[in-house]
Amino acid sequence: MIPANLTASKLISCGGSWFTLLASTTPEATVAWAALNSRGYTSKGKGDGKGEATGKDHHAEGKALYDAFLASASQRSGAGVVRKTGKQTADGQAGALRTWLRASHAEVIAIKRGATNPALAGLPTLGEVTTTSGLLLSTQDFLAFLSDKGVQAALAPYHIGAAEVAEGKQLLAAWEKARGTLSAARGSETNIQRSNIGAREAFAEWLGTWWGIARVRLADQPGVLEALGVAGKARRKKRNGELAPQNVAGKVGEG
Repeated sequence: MIPANLTASKLISCGGSWFTLLASTTPEATVAWAALNSRGYTSKGKGDGKGEATGKDHHAEGKALYDAFLASASQRSGAGVVRKTGKQTADGQAGALRTWLRASHAEVIAIKRGATNPALAGLPTLGEVTTTSGLLLSTQDFLAFLSDKGVQAALAPYHIGAAEVAEGKQLLAAWEKARGTLSAARGSETNIQRSNIGAREAFAEWLGTWWGIARVRLADQPGVLEALGVAGKARRKKRNGELAPQNVAGKVGEG
């Protein structure tokens, strides 16, 4: 198992284990530091005779990448909530507009059937109001029809006029505002997702390198590897057919 193949939550957990152990003063942490510093993990590493520490603080680099990944993951989660809330609001506004449109249109149809005023002959039919474009066009056509002076005169005896037009326009404006908010939320979420993917890949790449080193340097210390959050079971060396015992204390002075 490598970090790049982990789920986001598992990668966060493994990263947390890595930095939590190295921030502690346990014997396992001492062994881990000695093993990692033998490969120049921090500028304090002395090497192991095969090479000197690079002077680069890989620990600080990894912690910064991990913190950036955590922050971007939190932002991604928050953006998802904002987008879901925006969709719920937009759907609610669309439902309110659709209800008004269908009810108002049905009333005018009923009046048209019993009236002889030619002004009502131009009543537009409703399109597919369950789609965004259909609801938008049907609402605009119906509001244009109700705003006609001849139509208003024909509907005045039934108390259908400016108030109904104002209500329809208000519902339409609220829906369009909600759609705009939702569109912005989706765009923001897309950008945050891209940032999160980049932060995740950067941290996974860093952790993958040091997992590989840890697996080699701590091959006989599965307990330390587990505490570091290194995924996968480590094999301990066999002695006369028996599994070698973990020797945390004996590793402290190495490196």
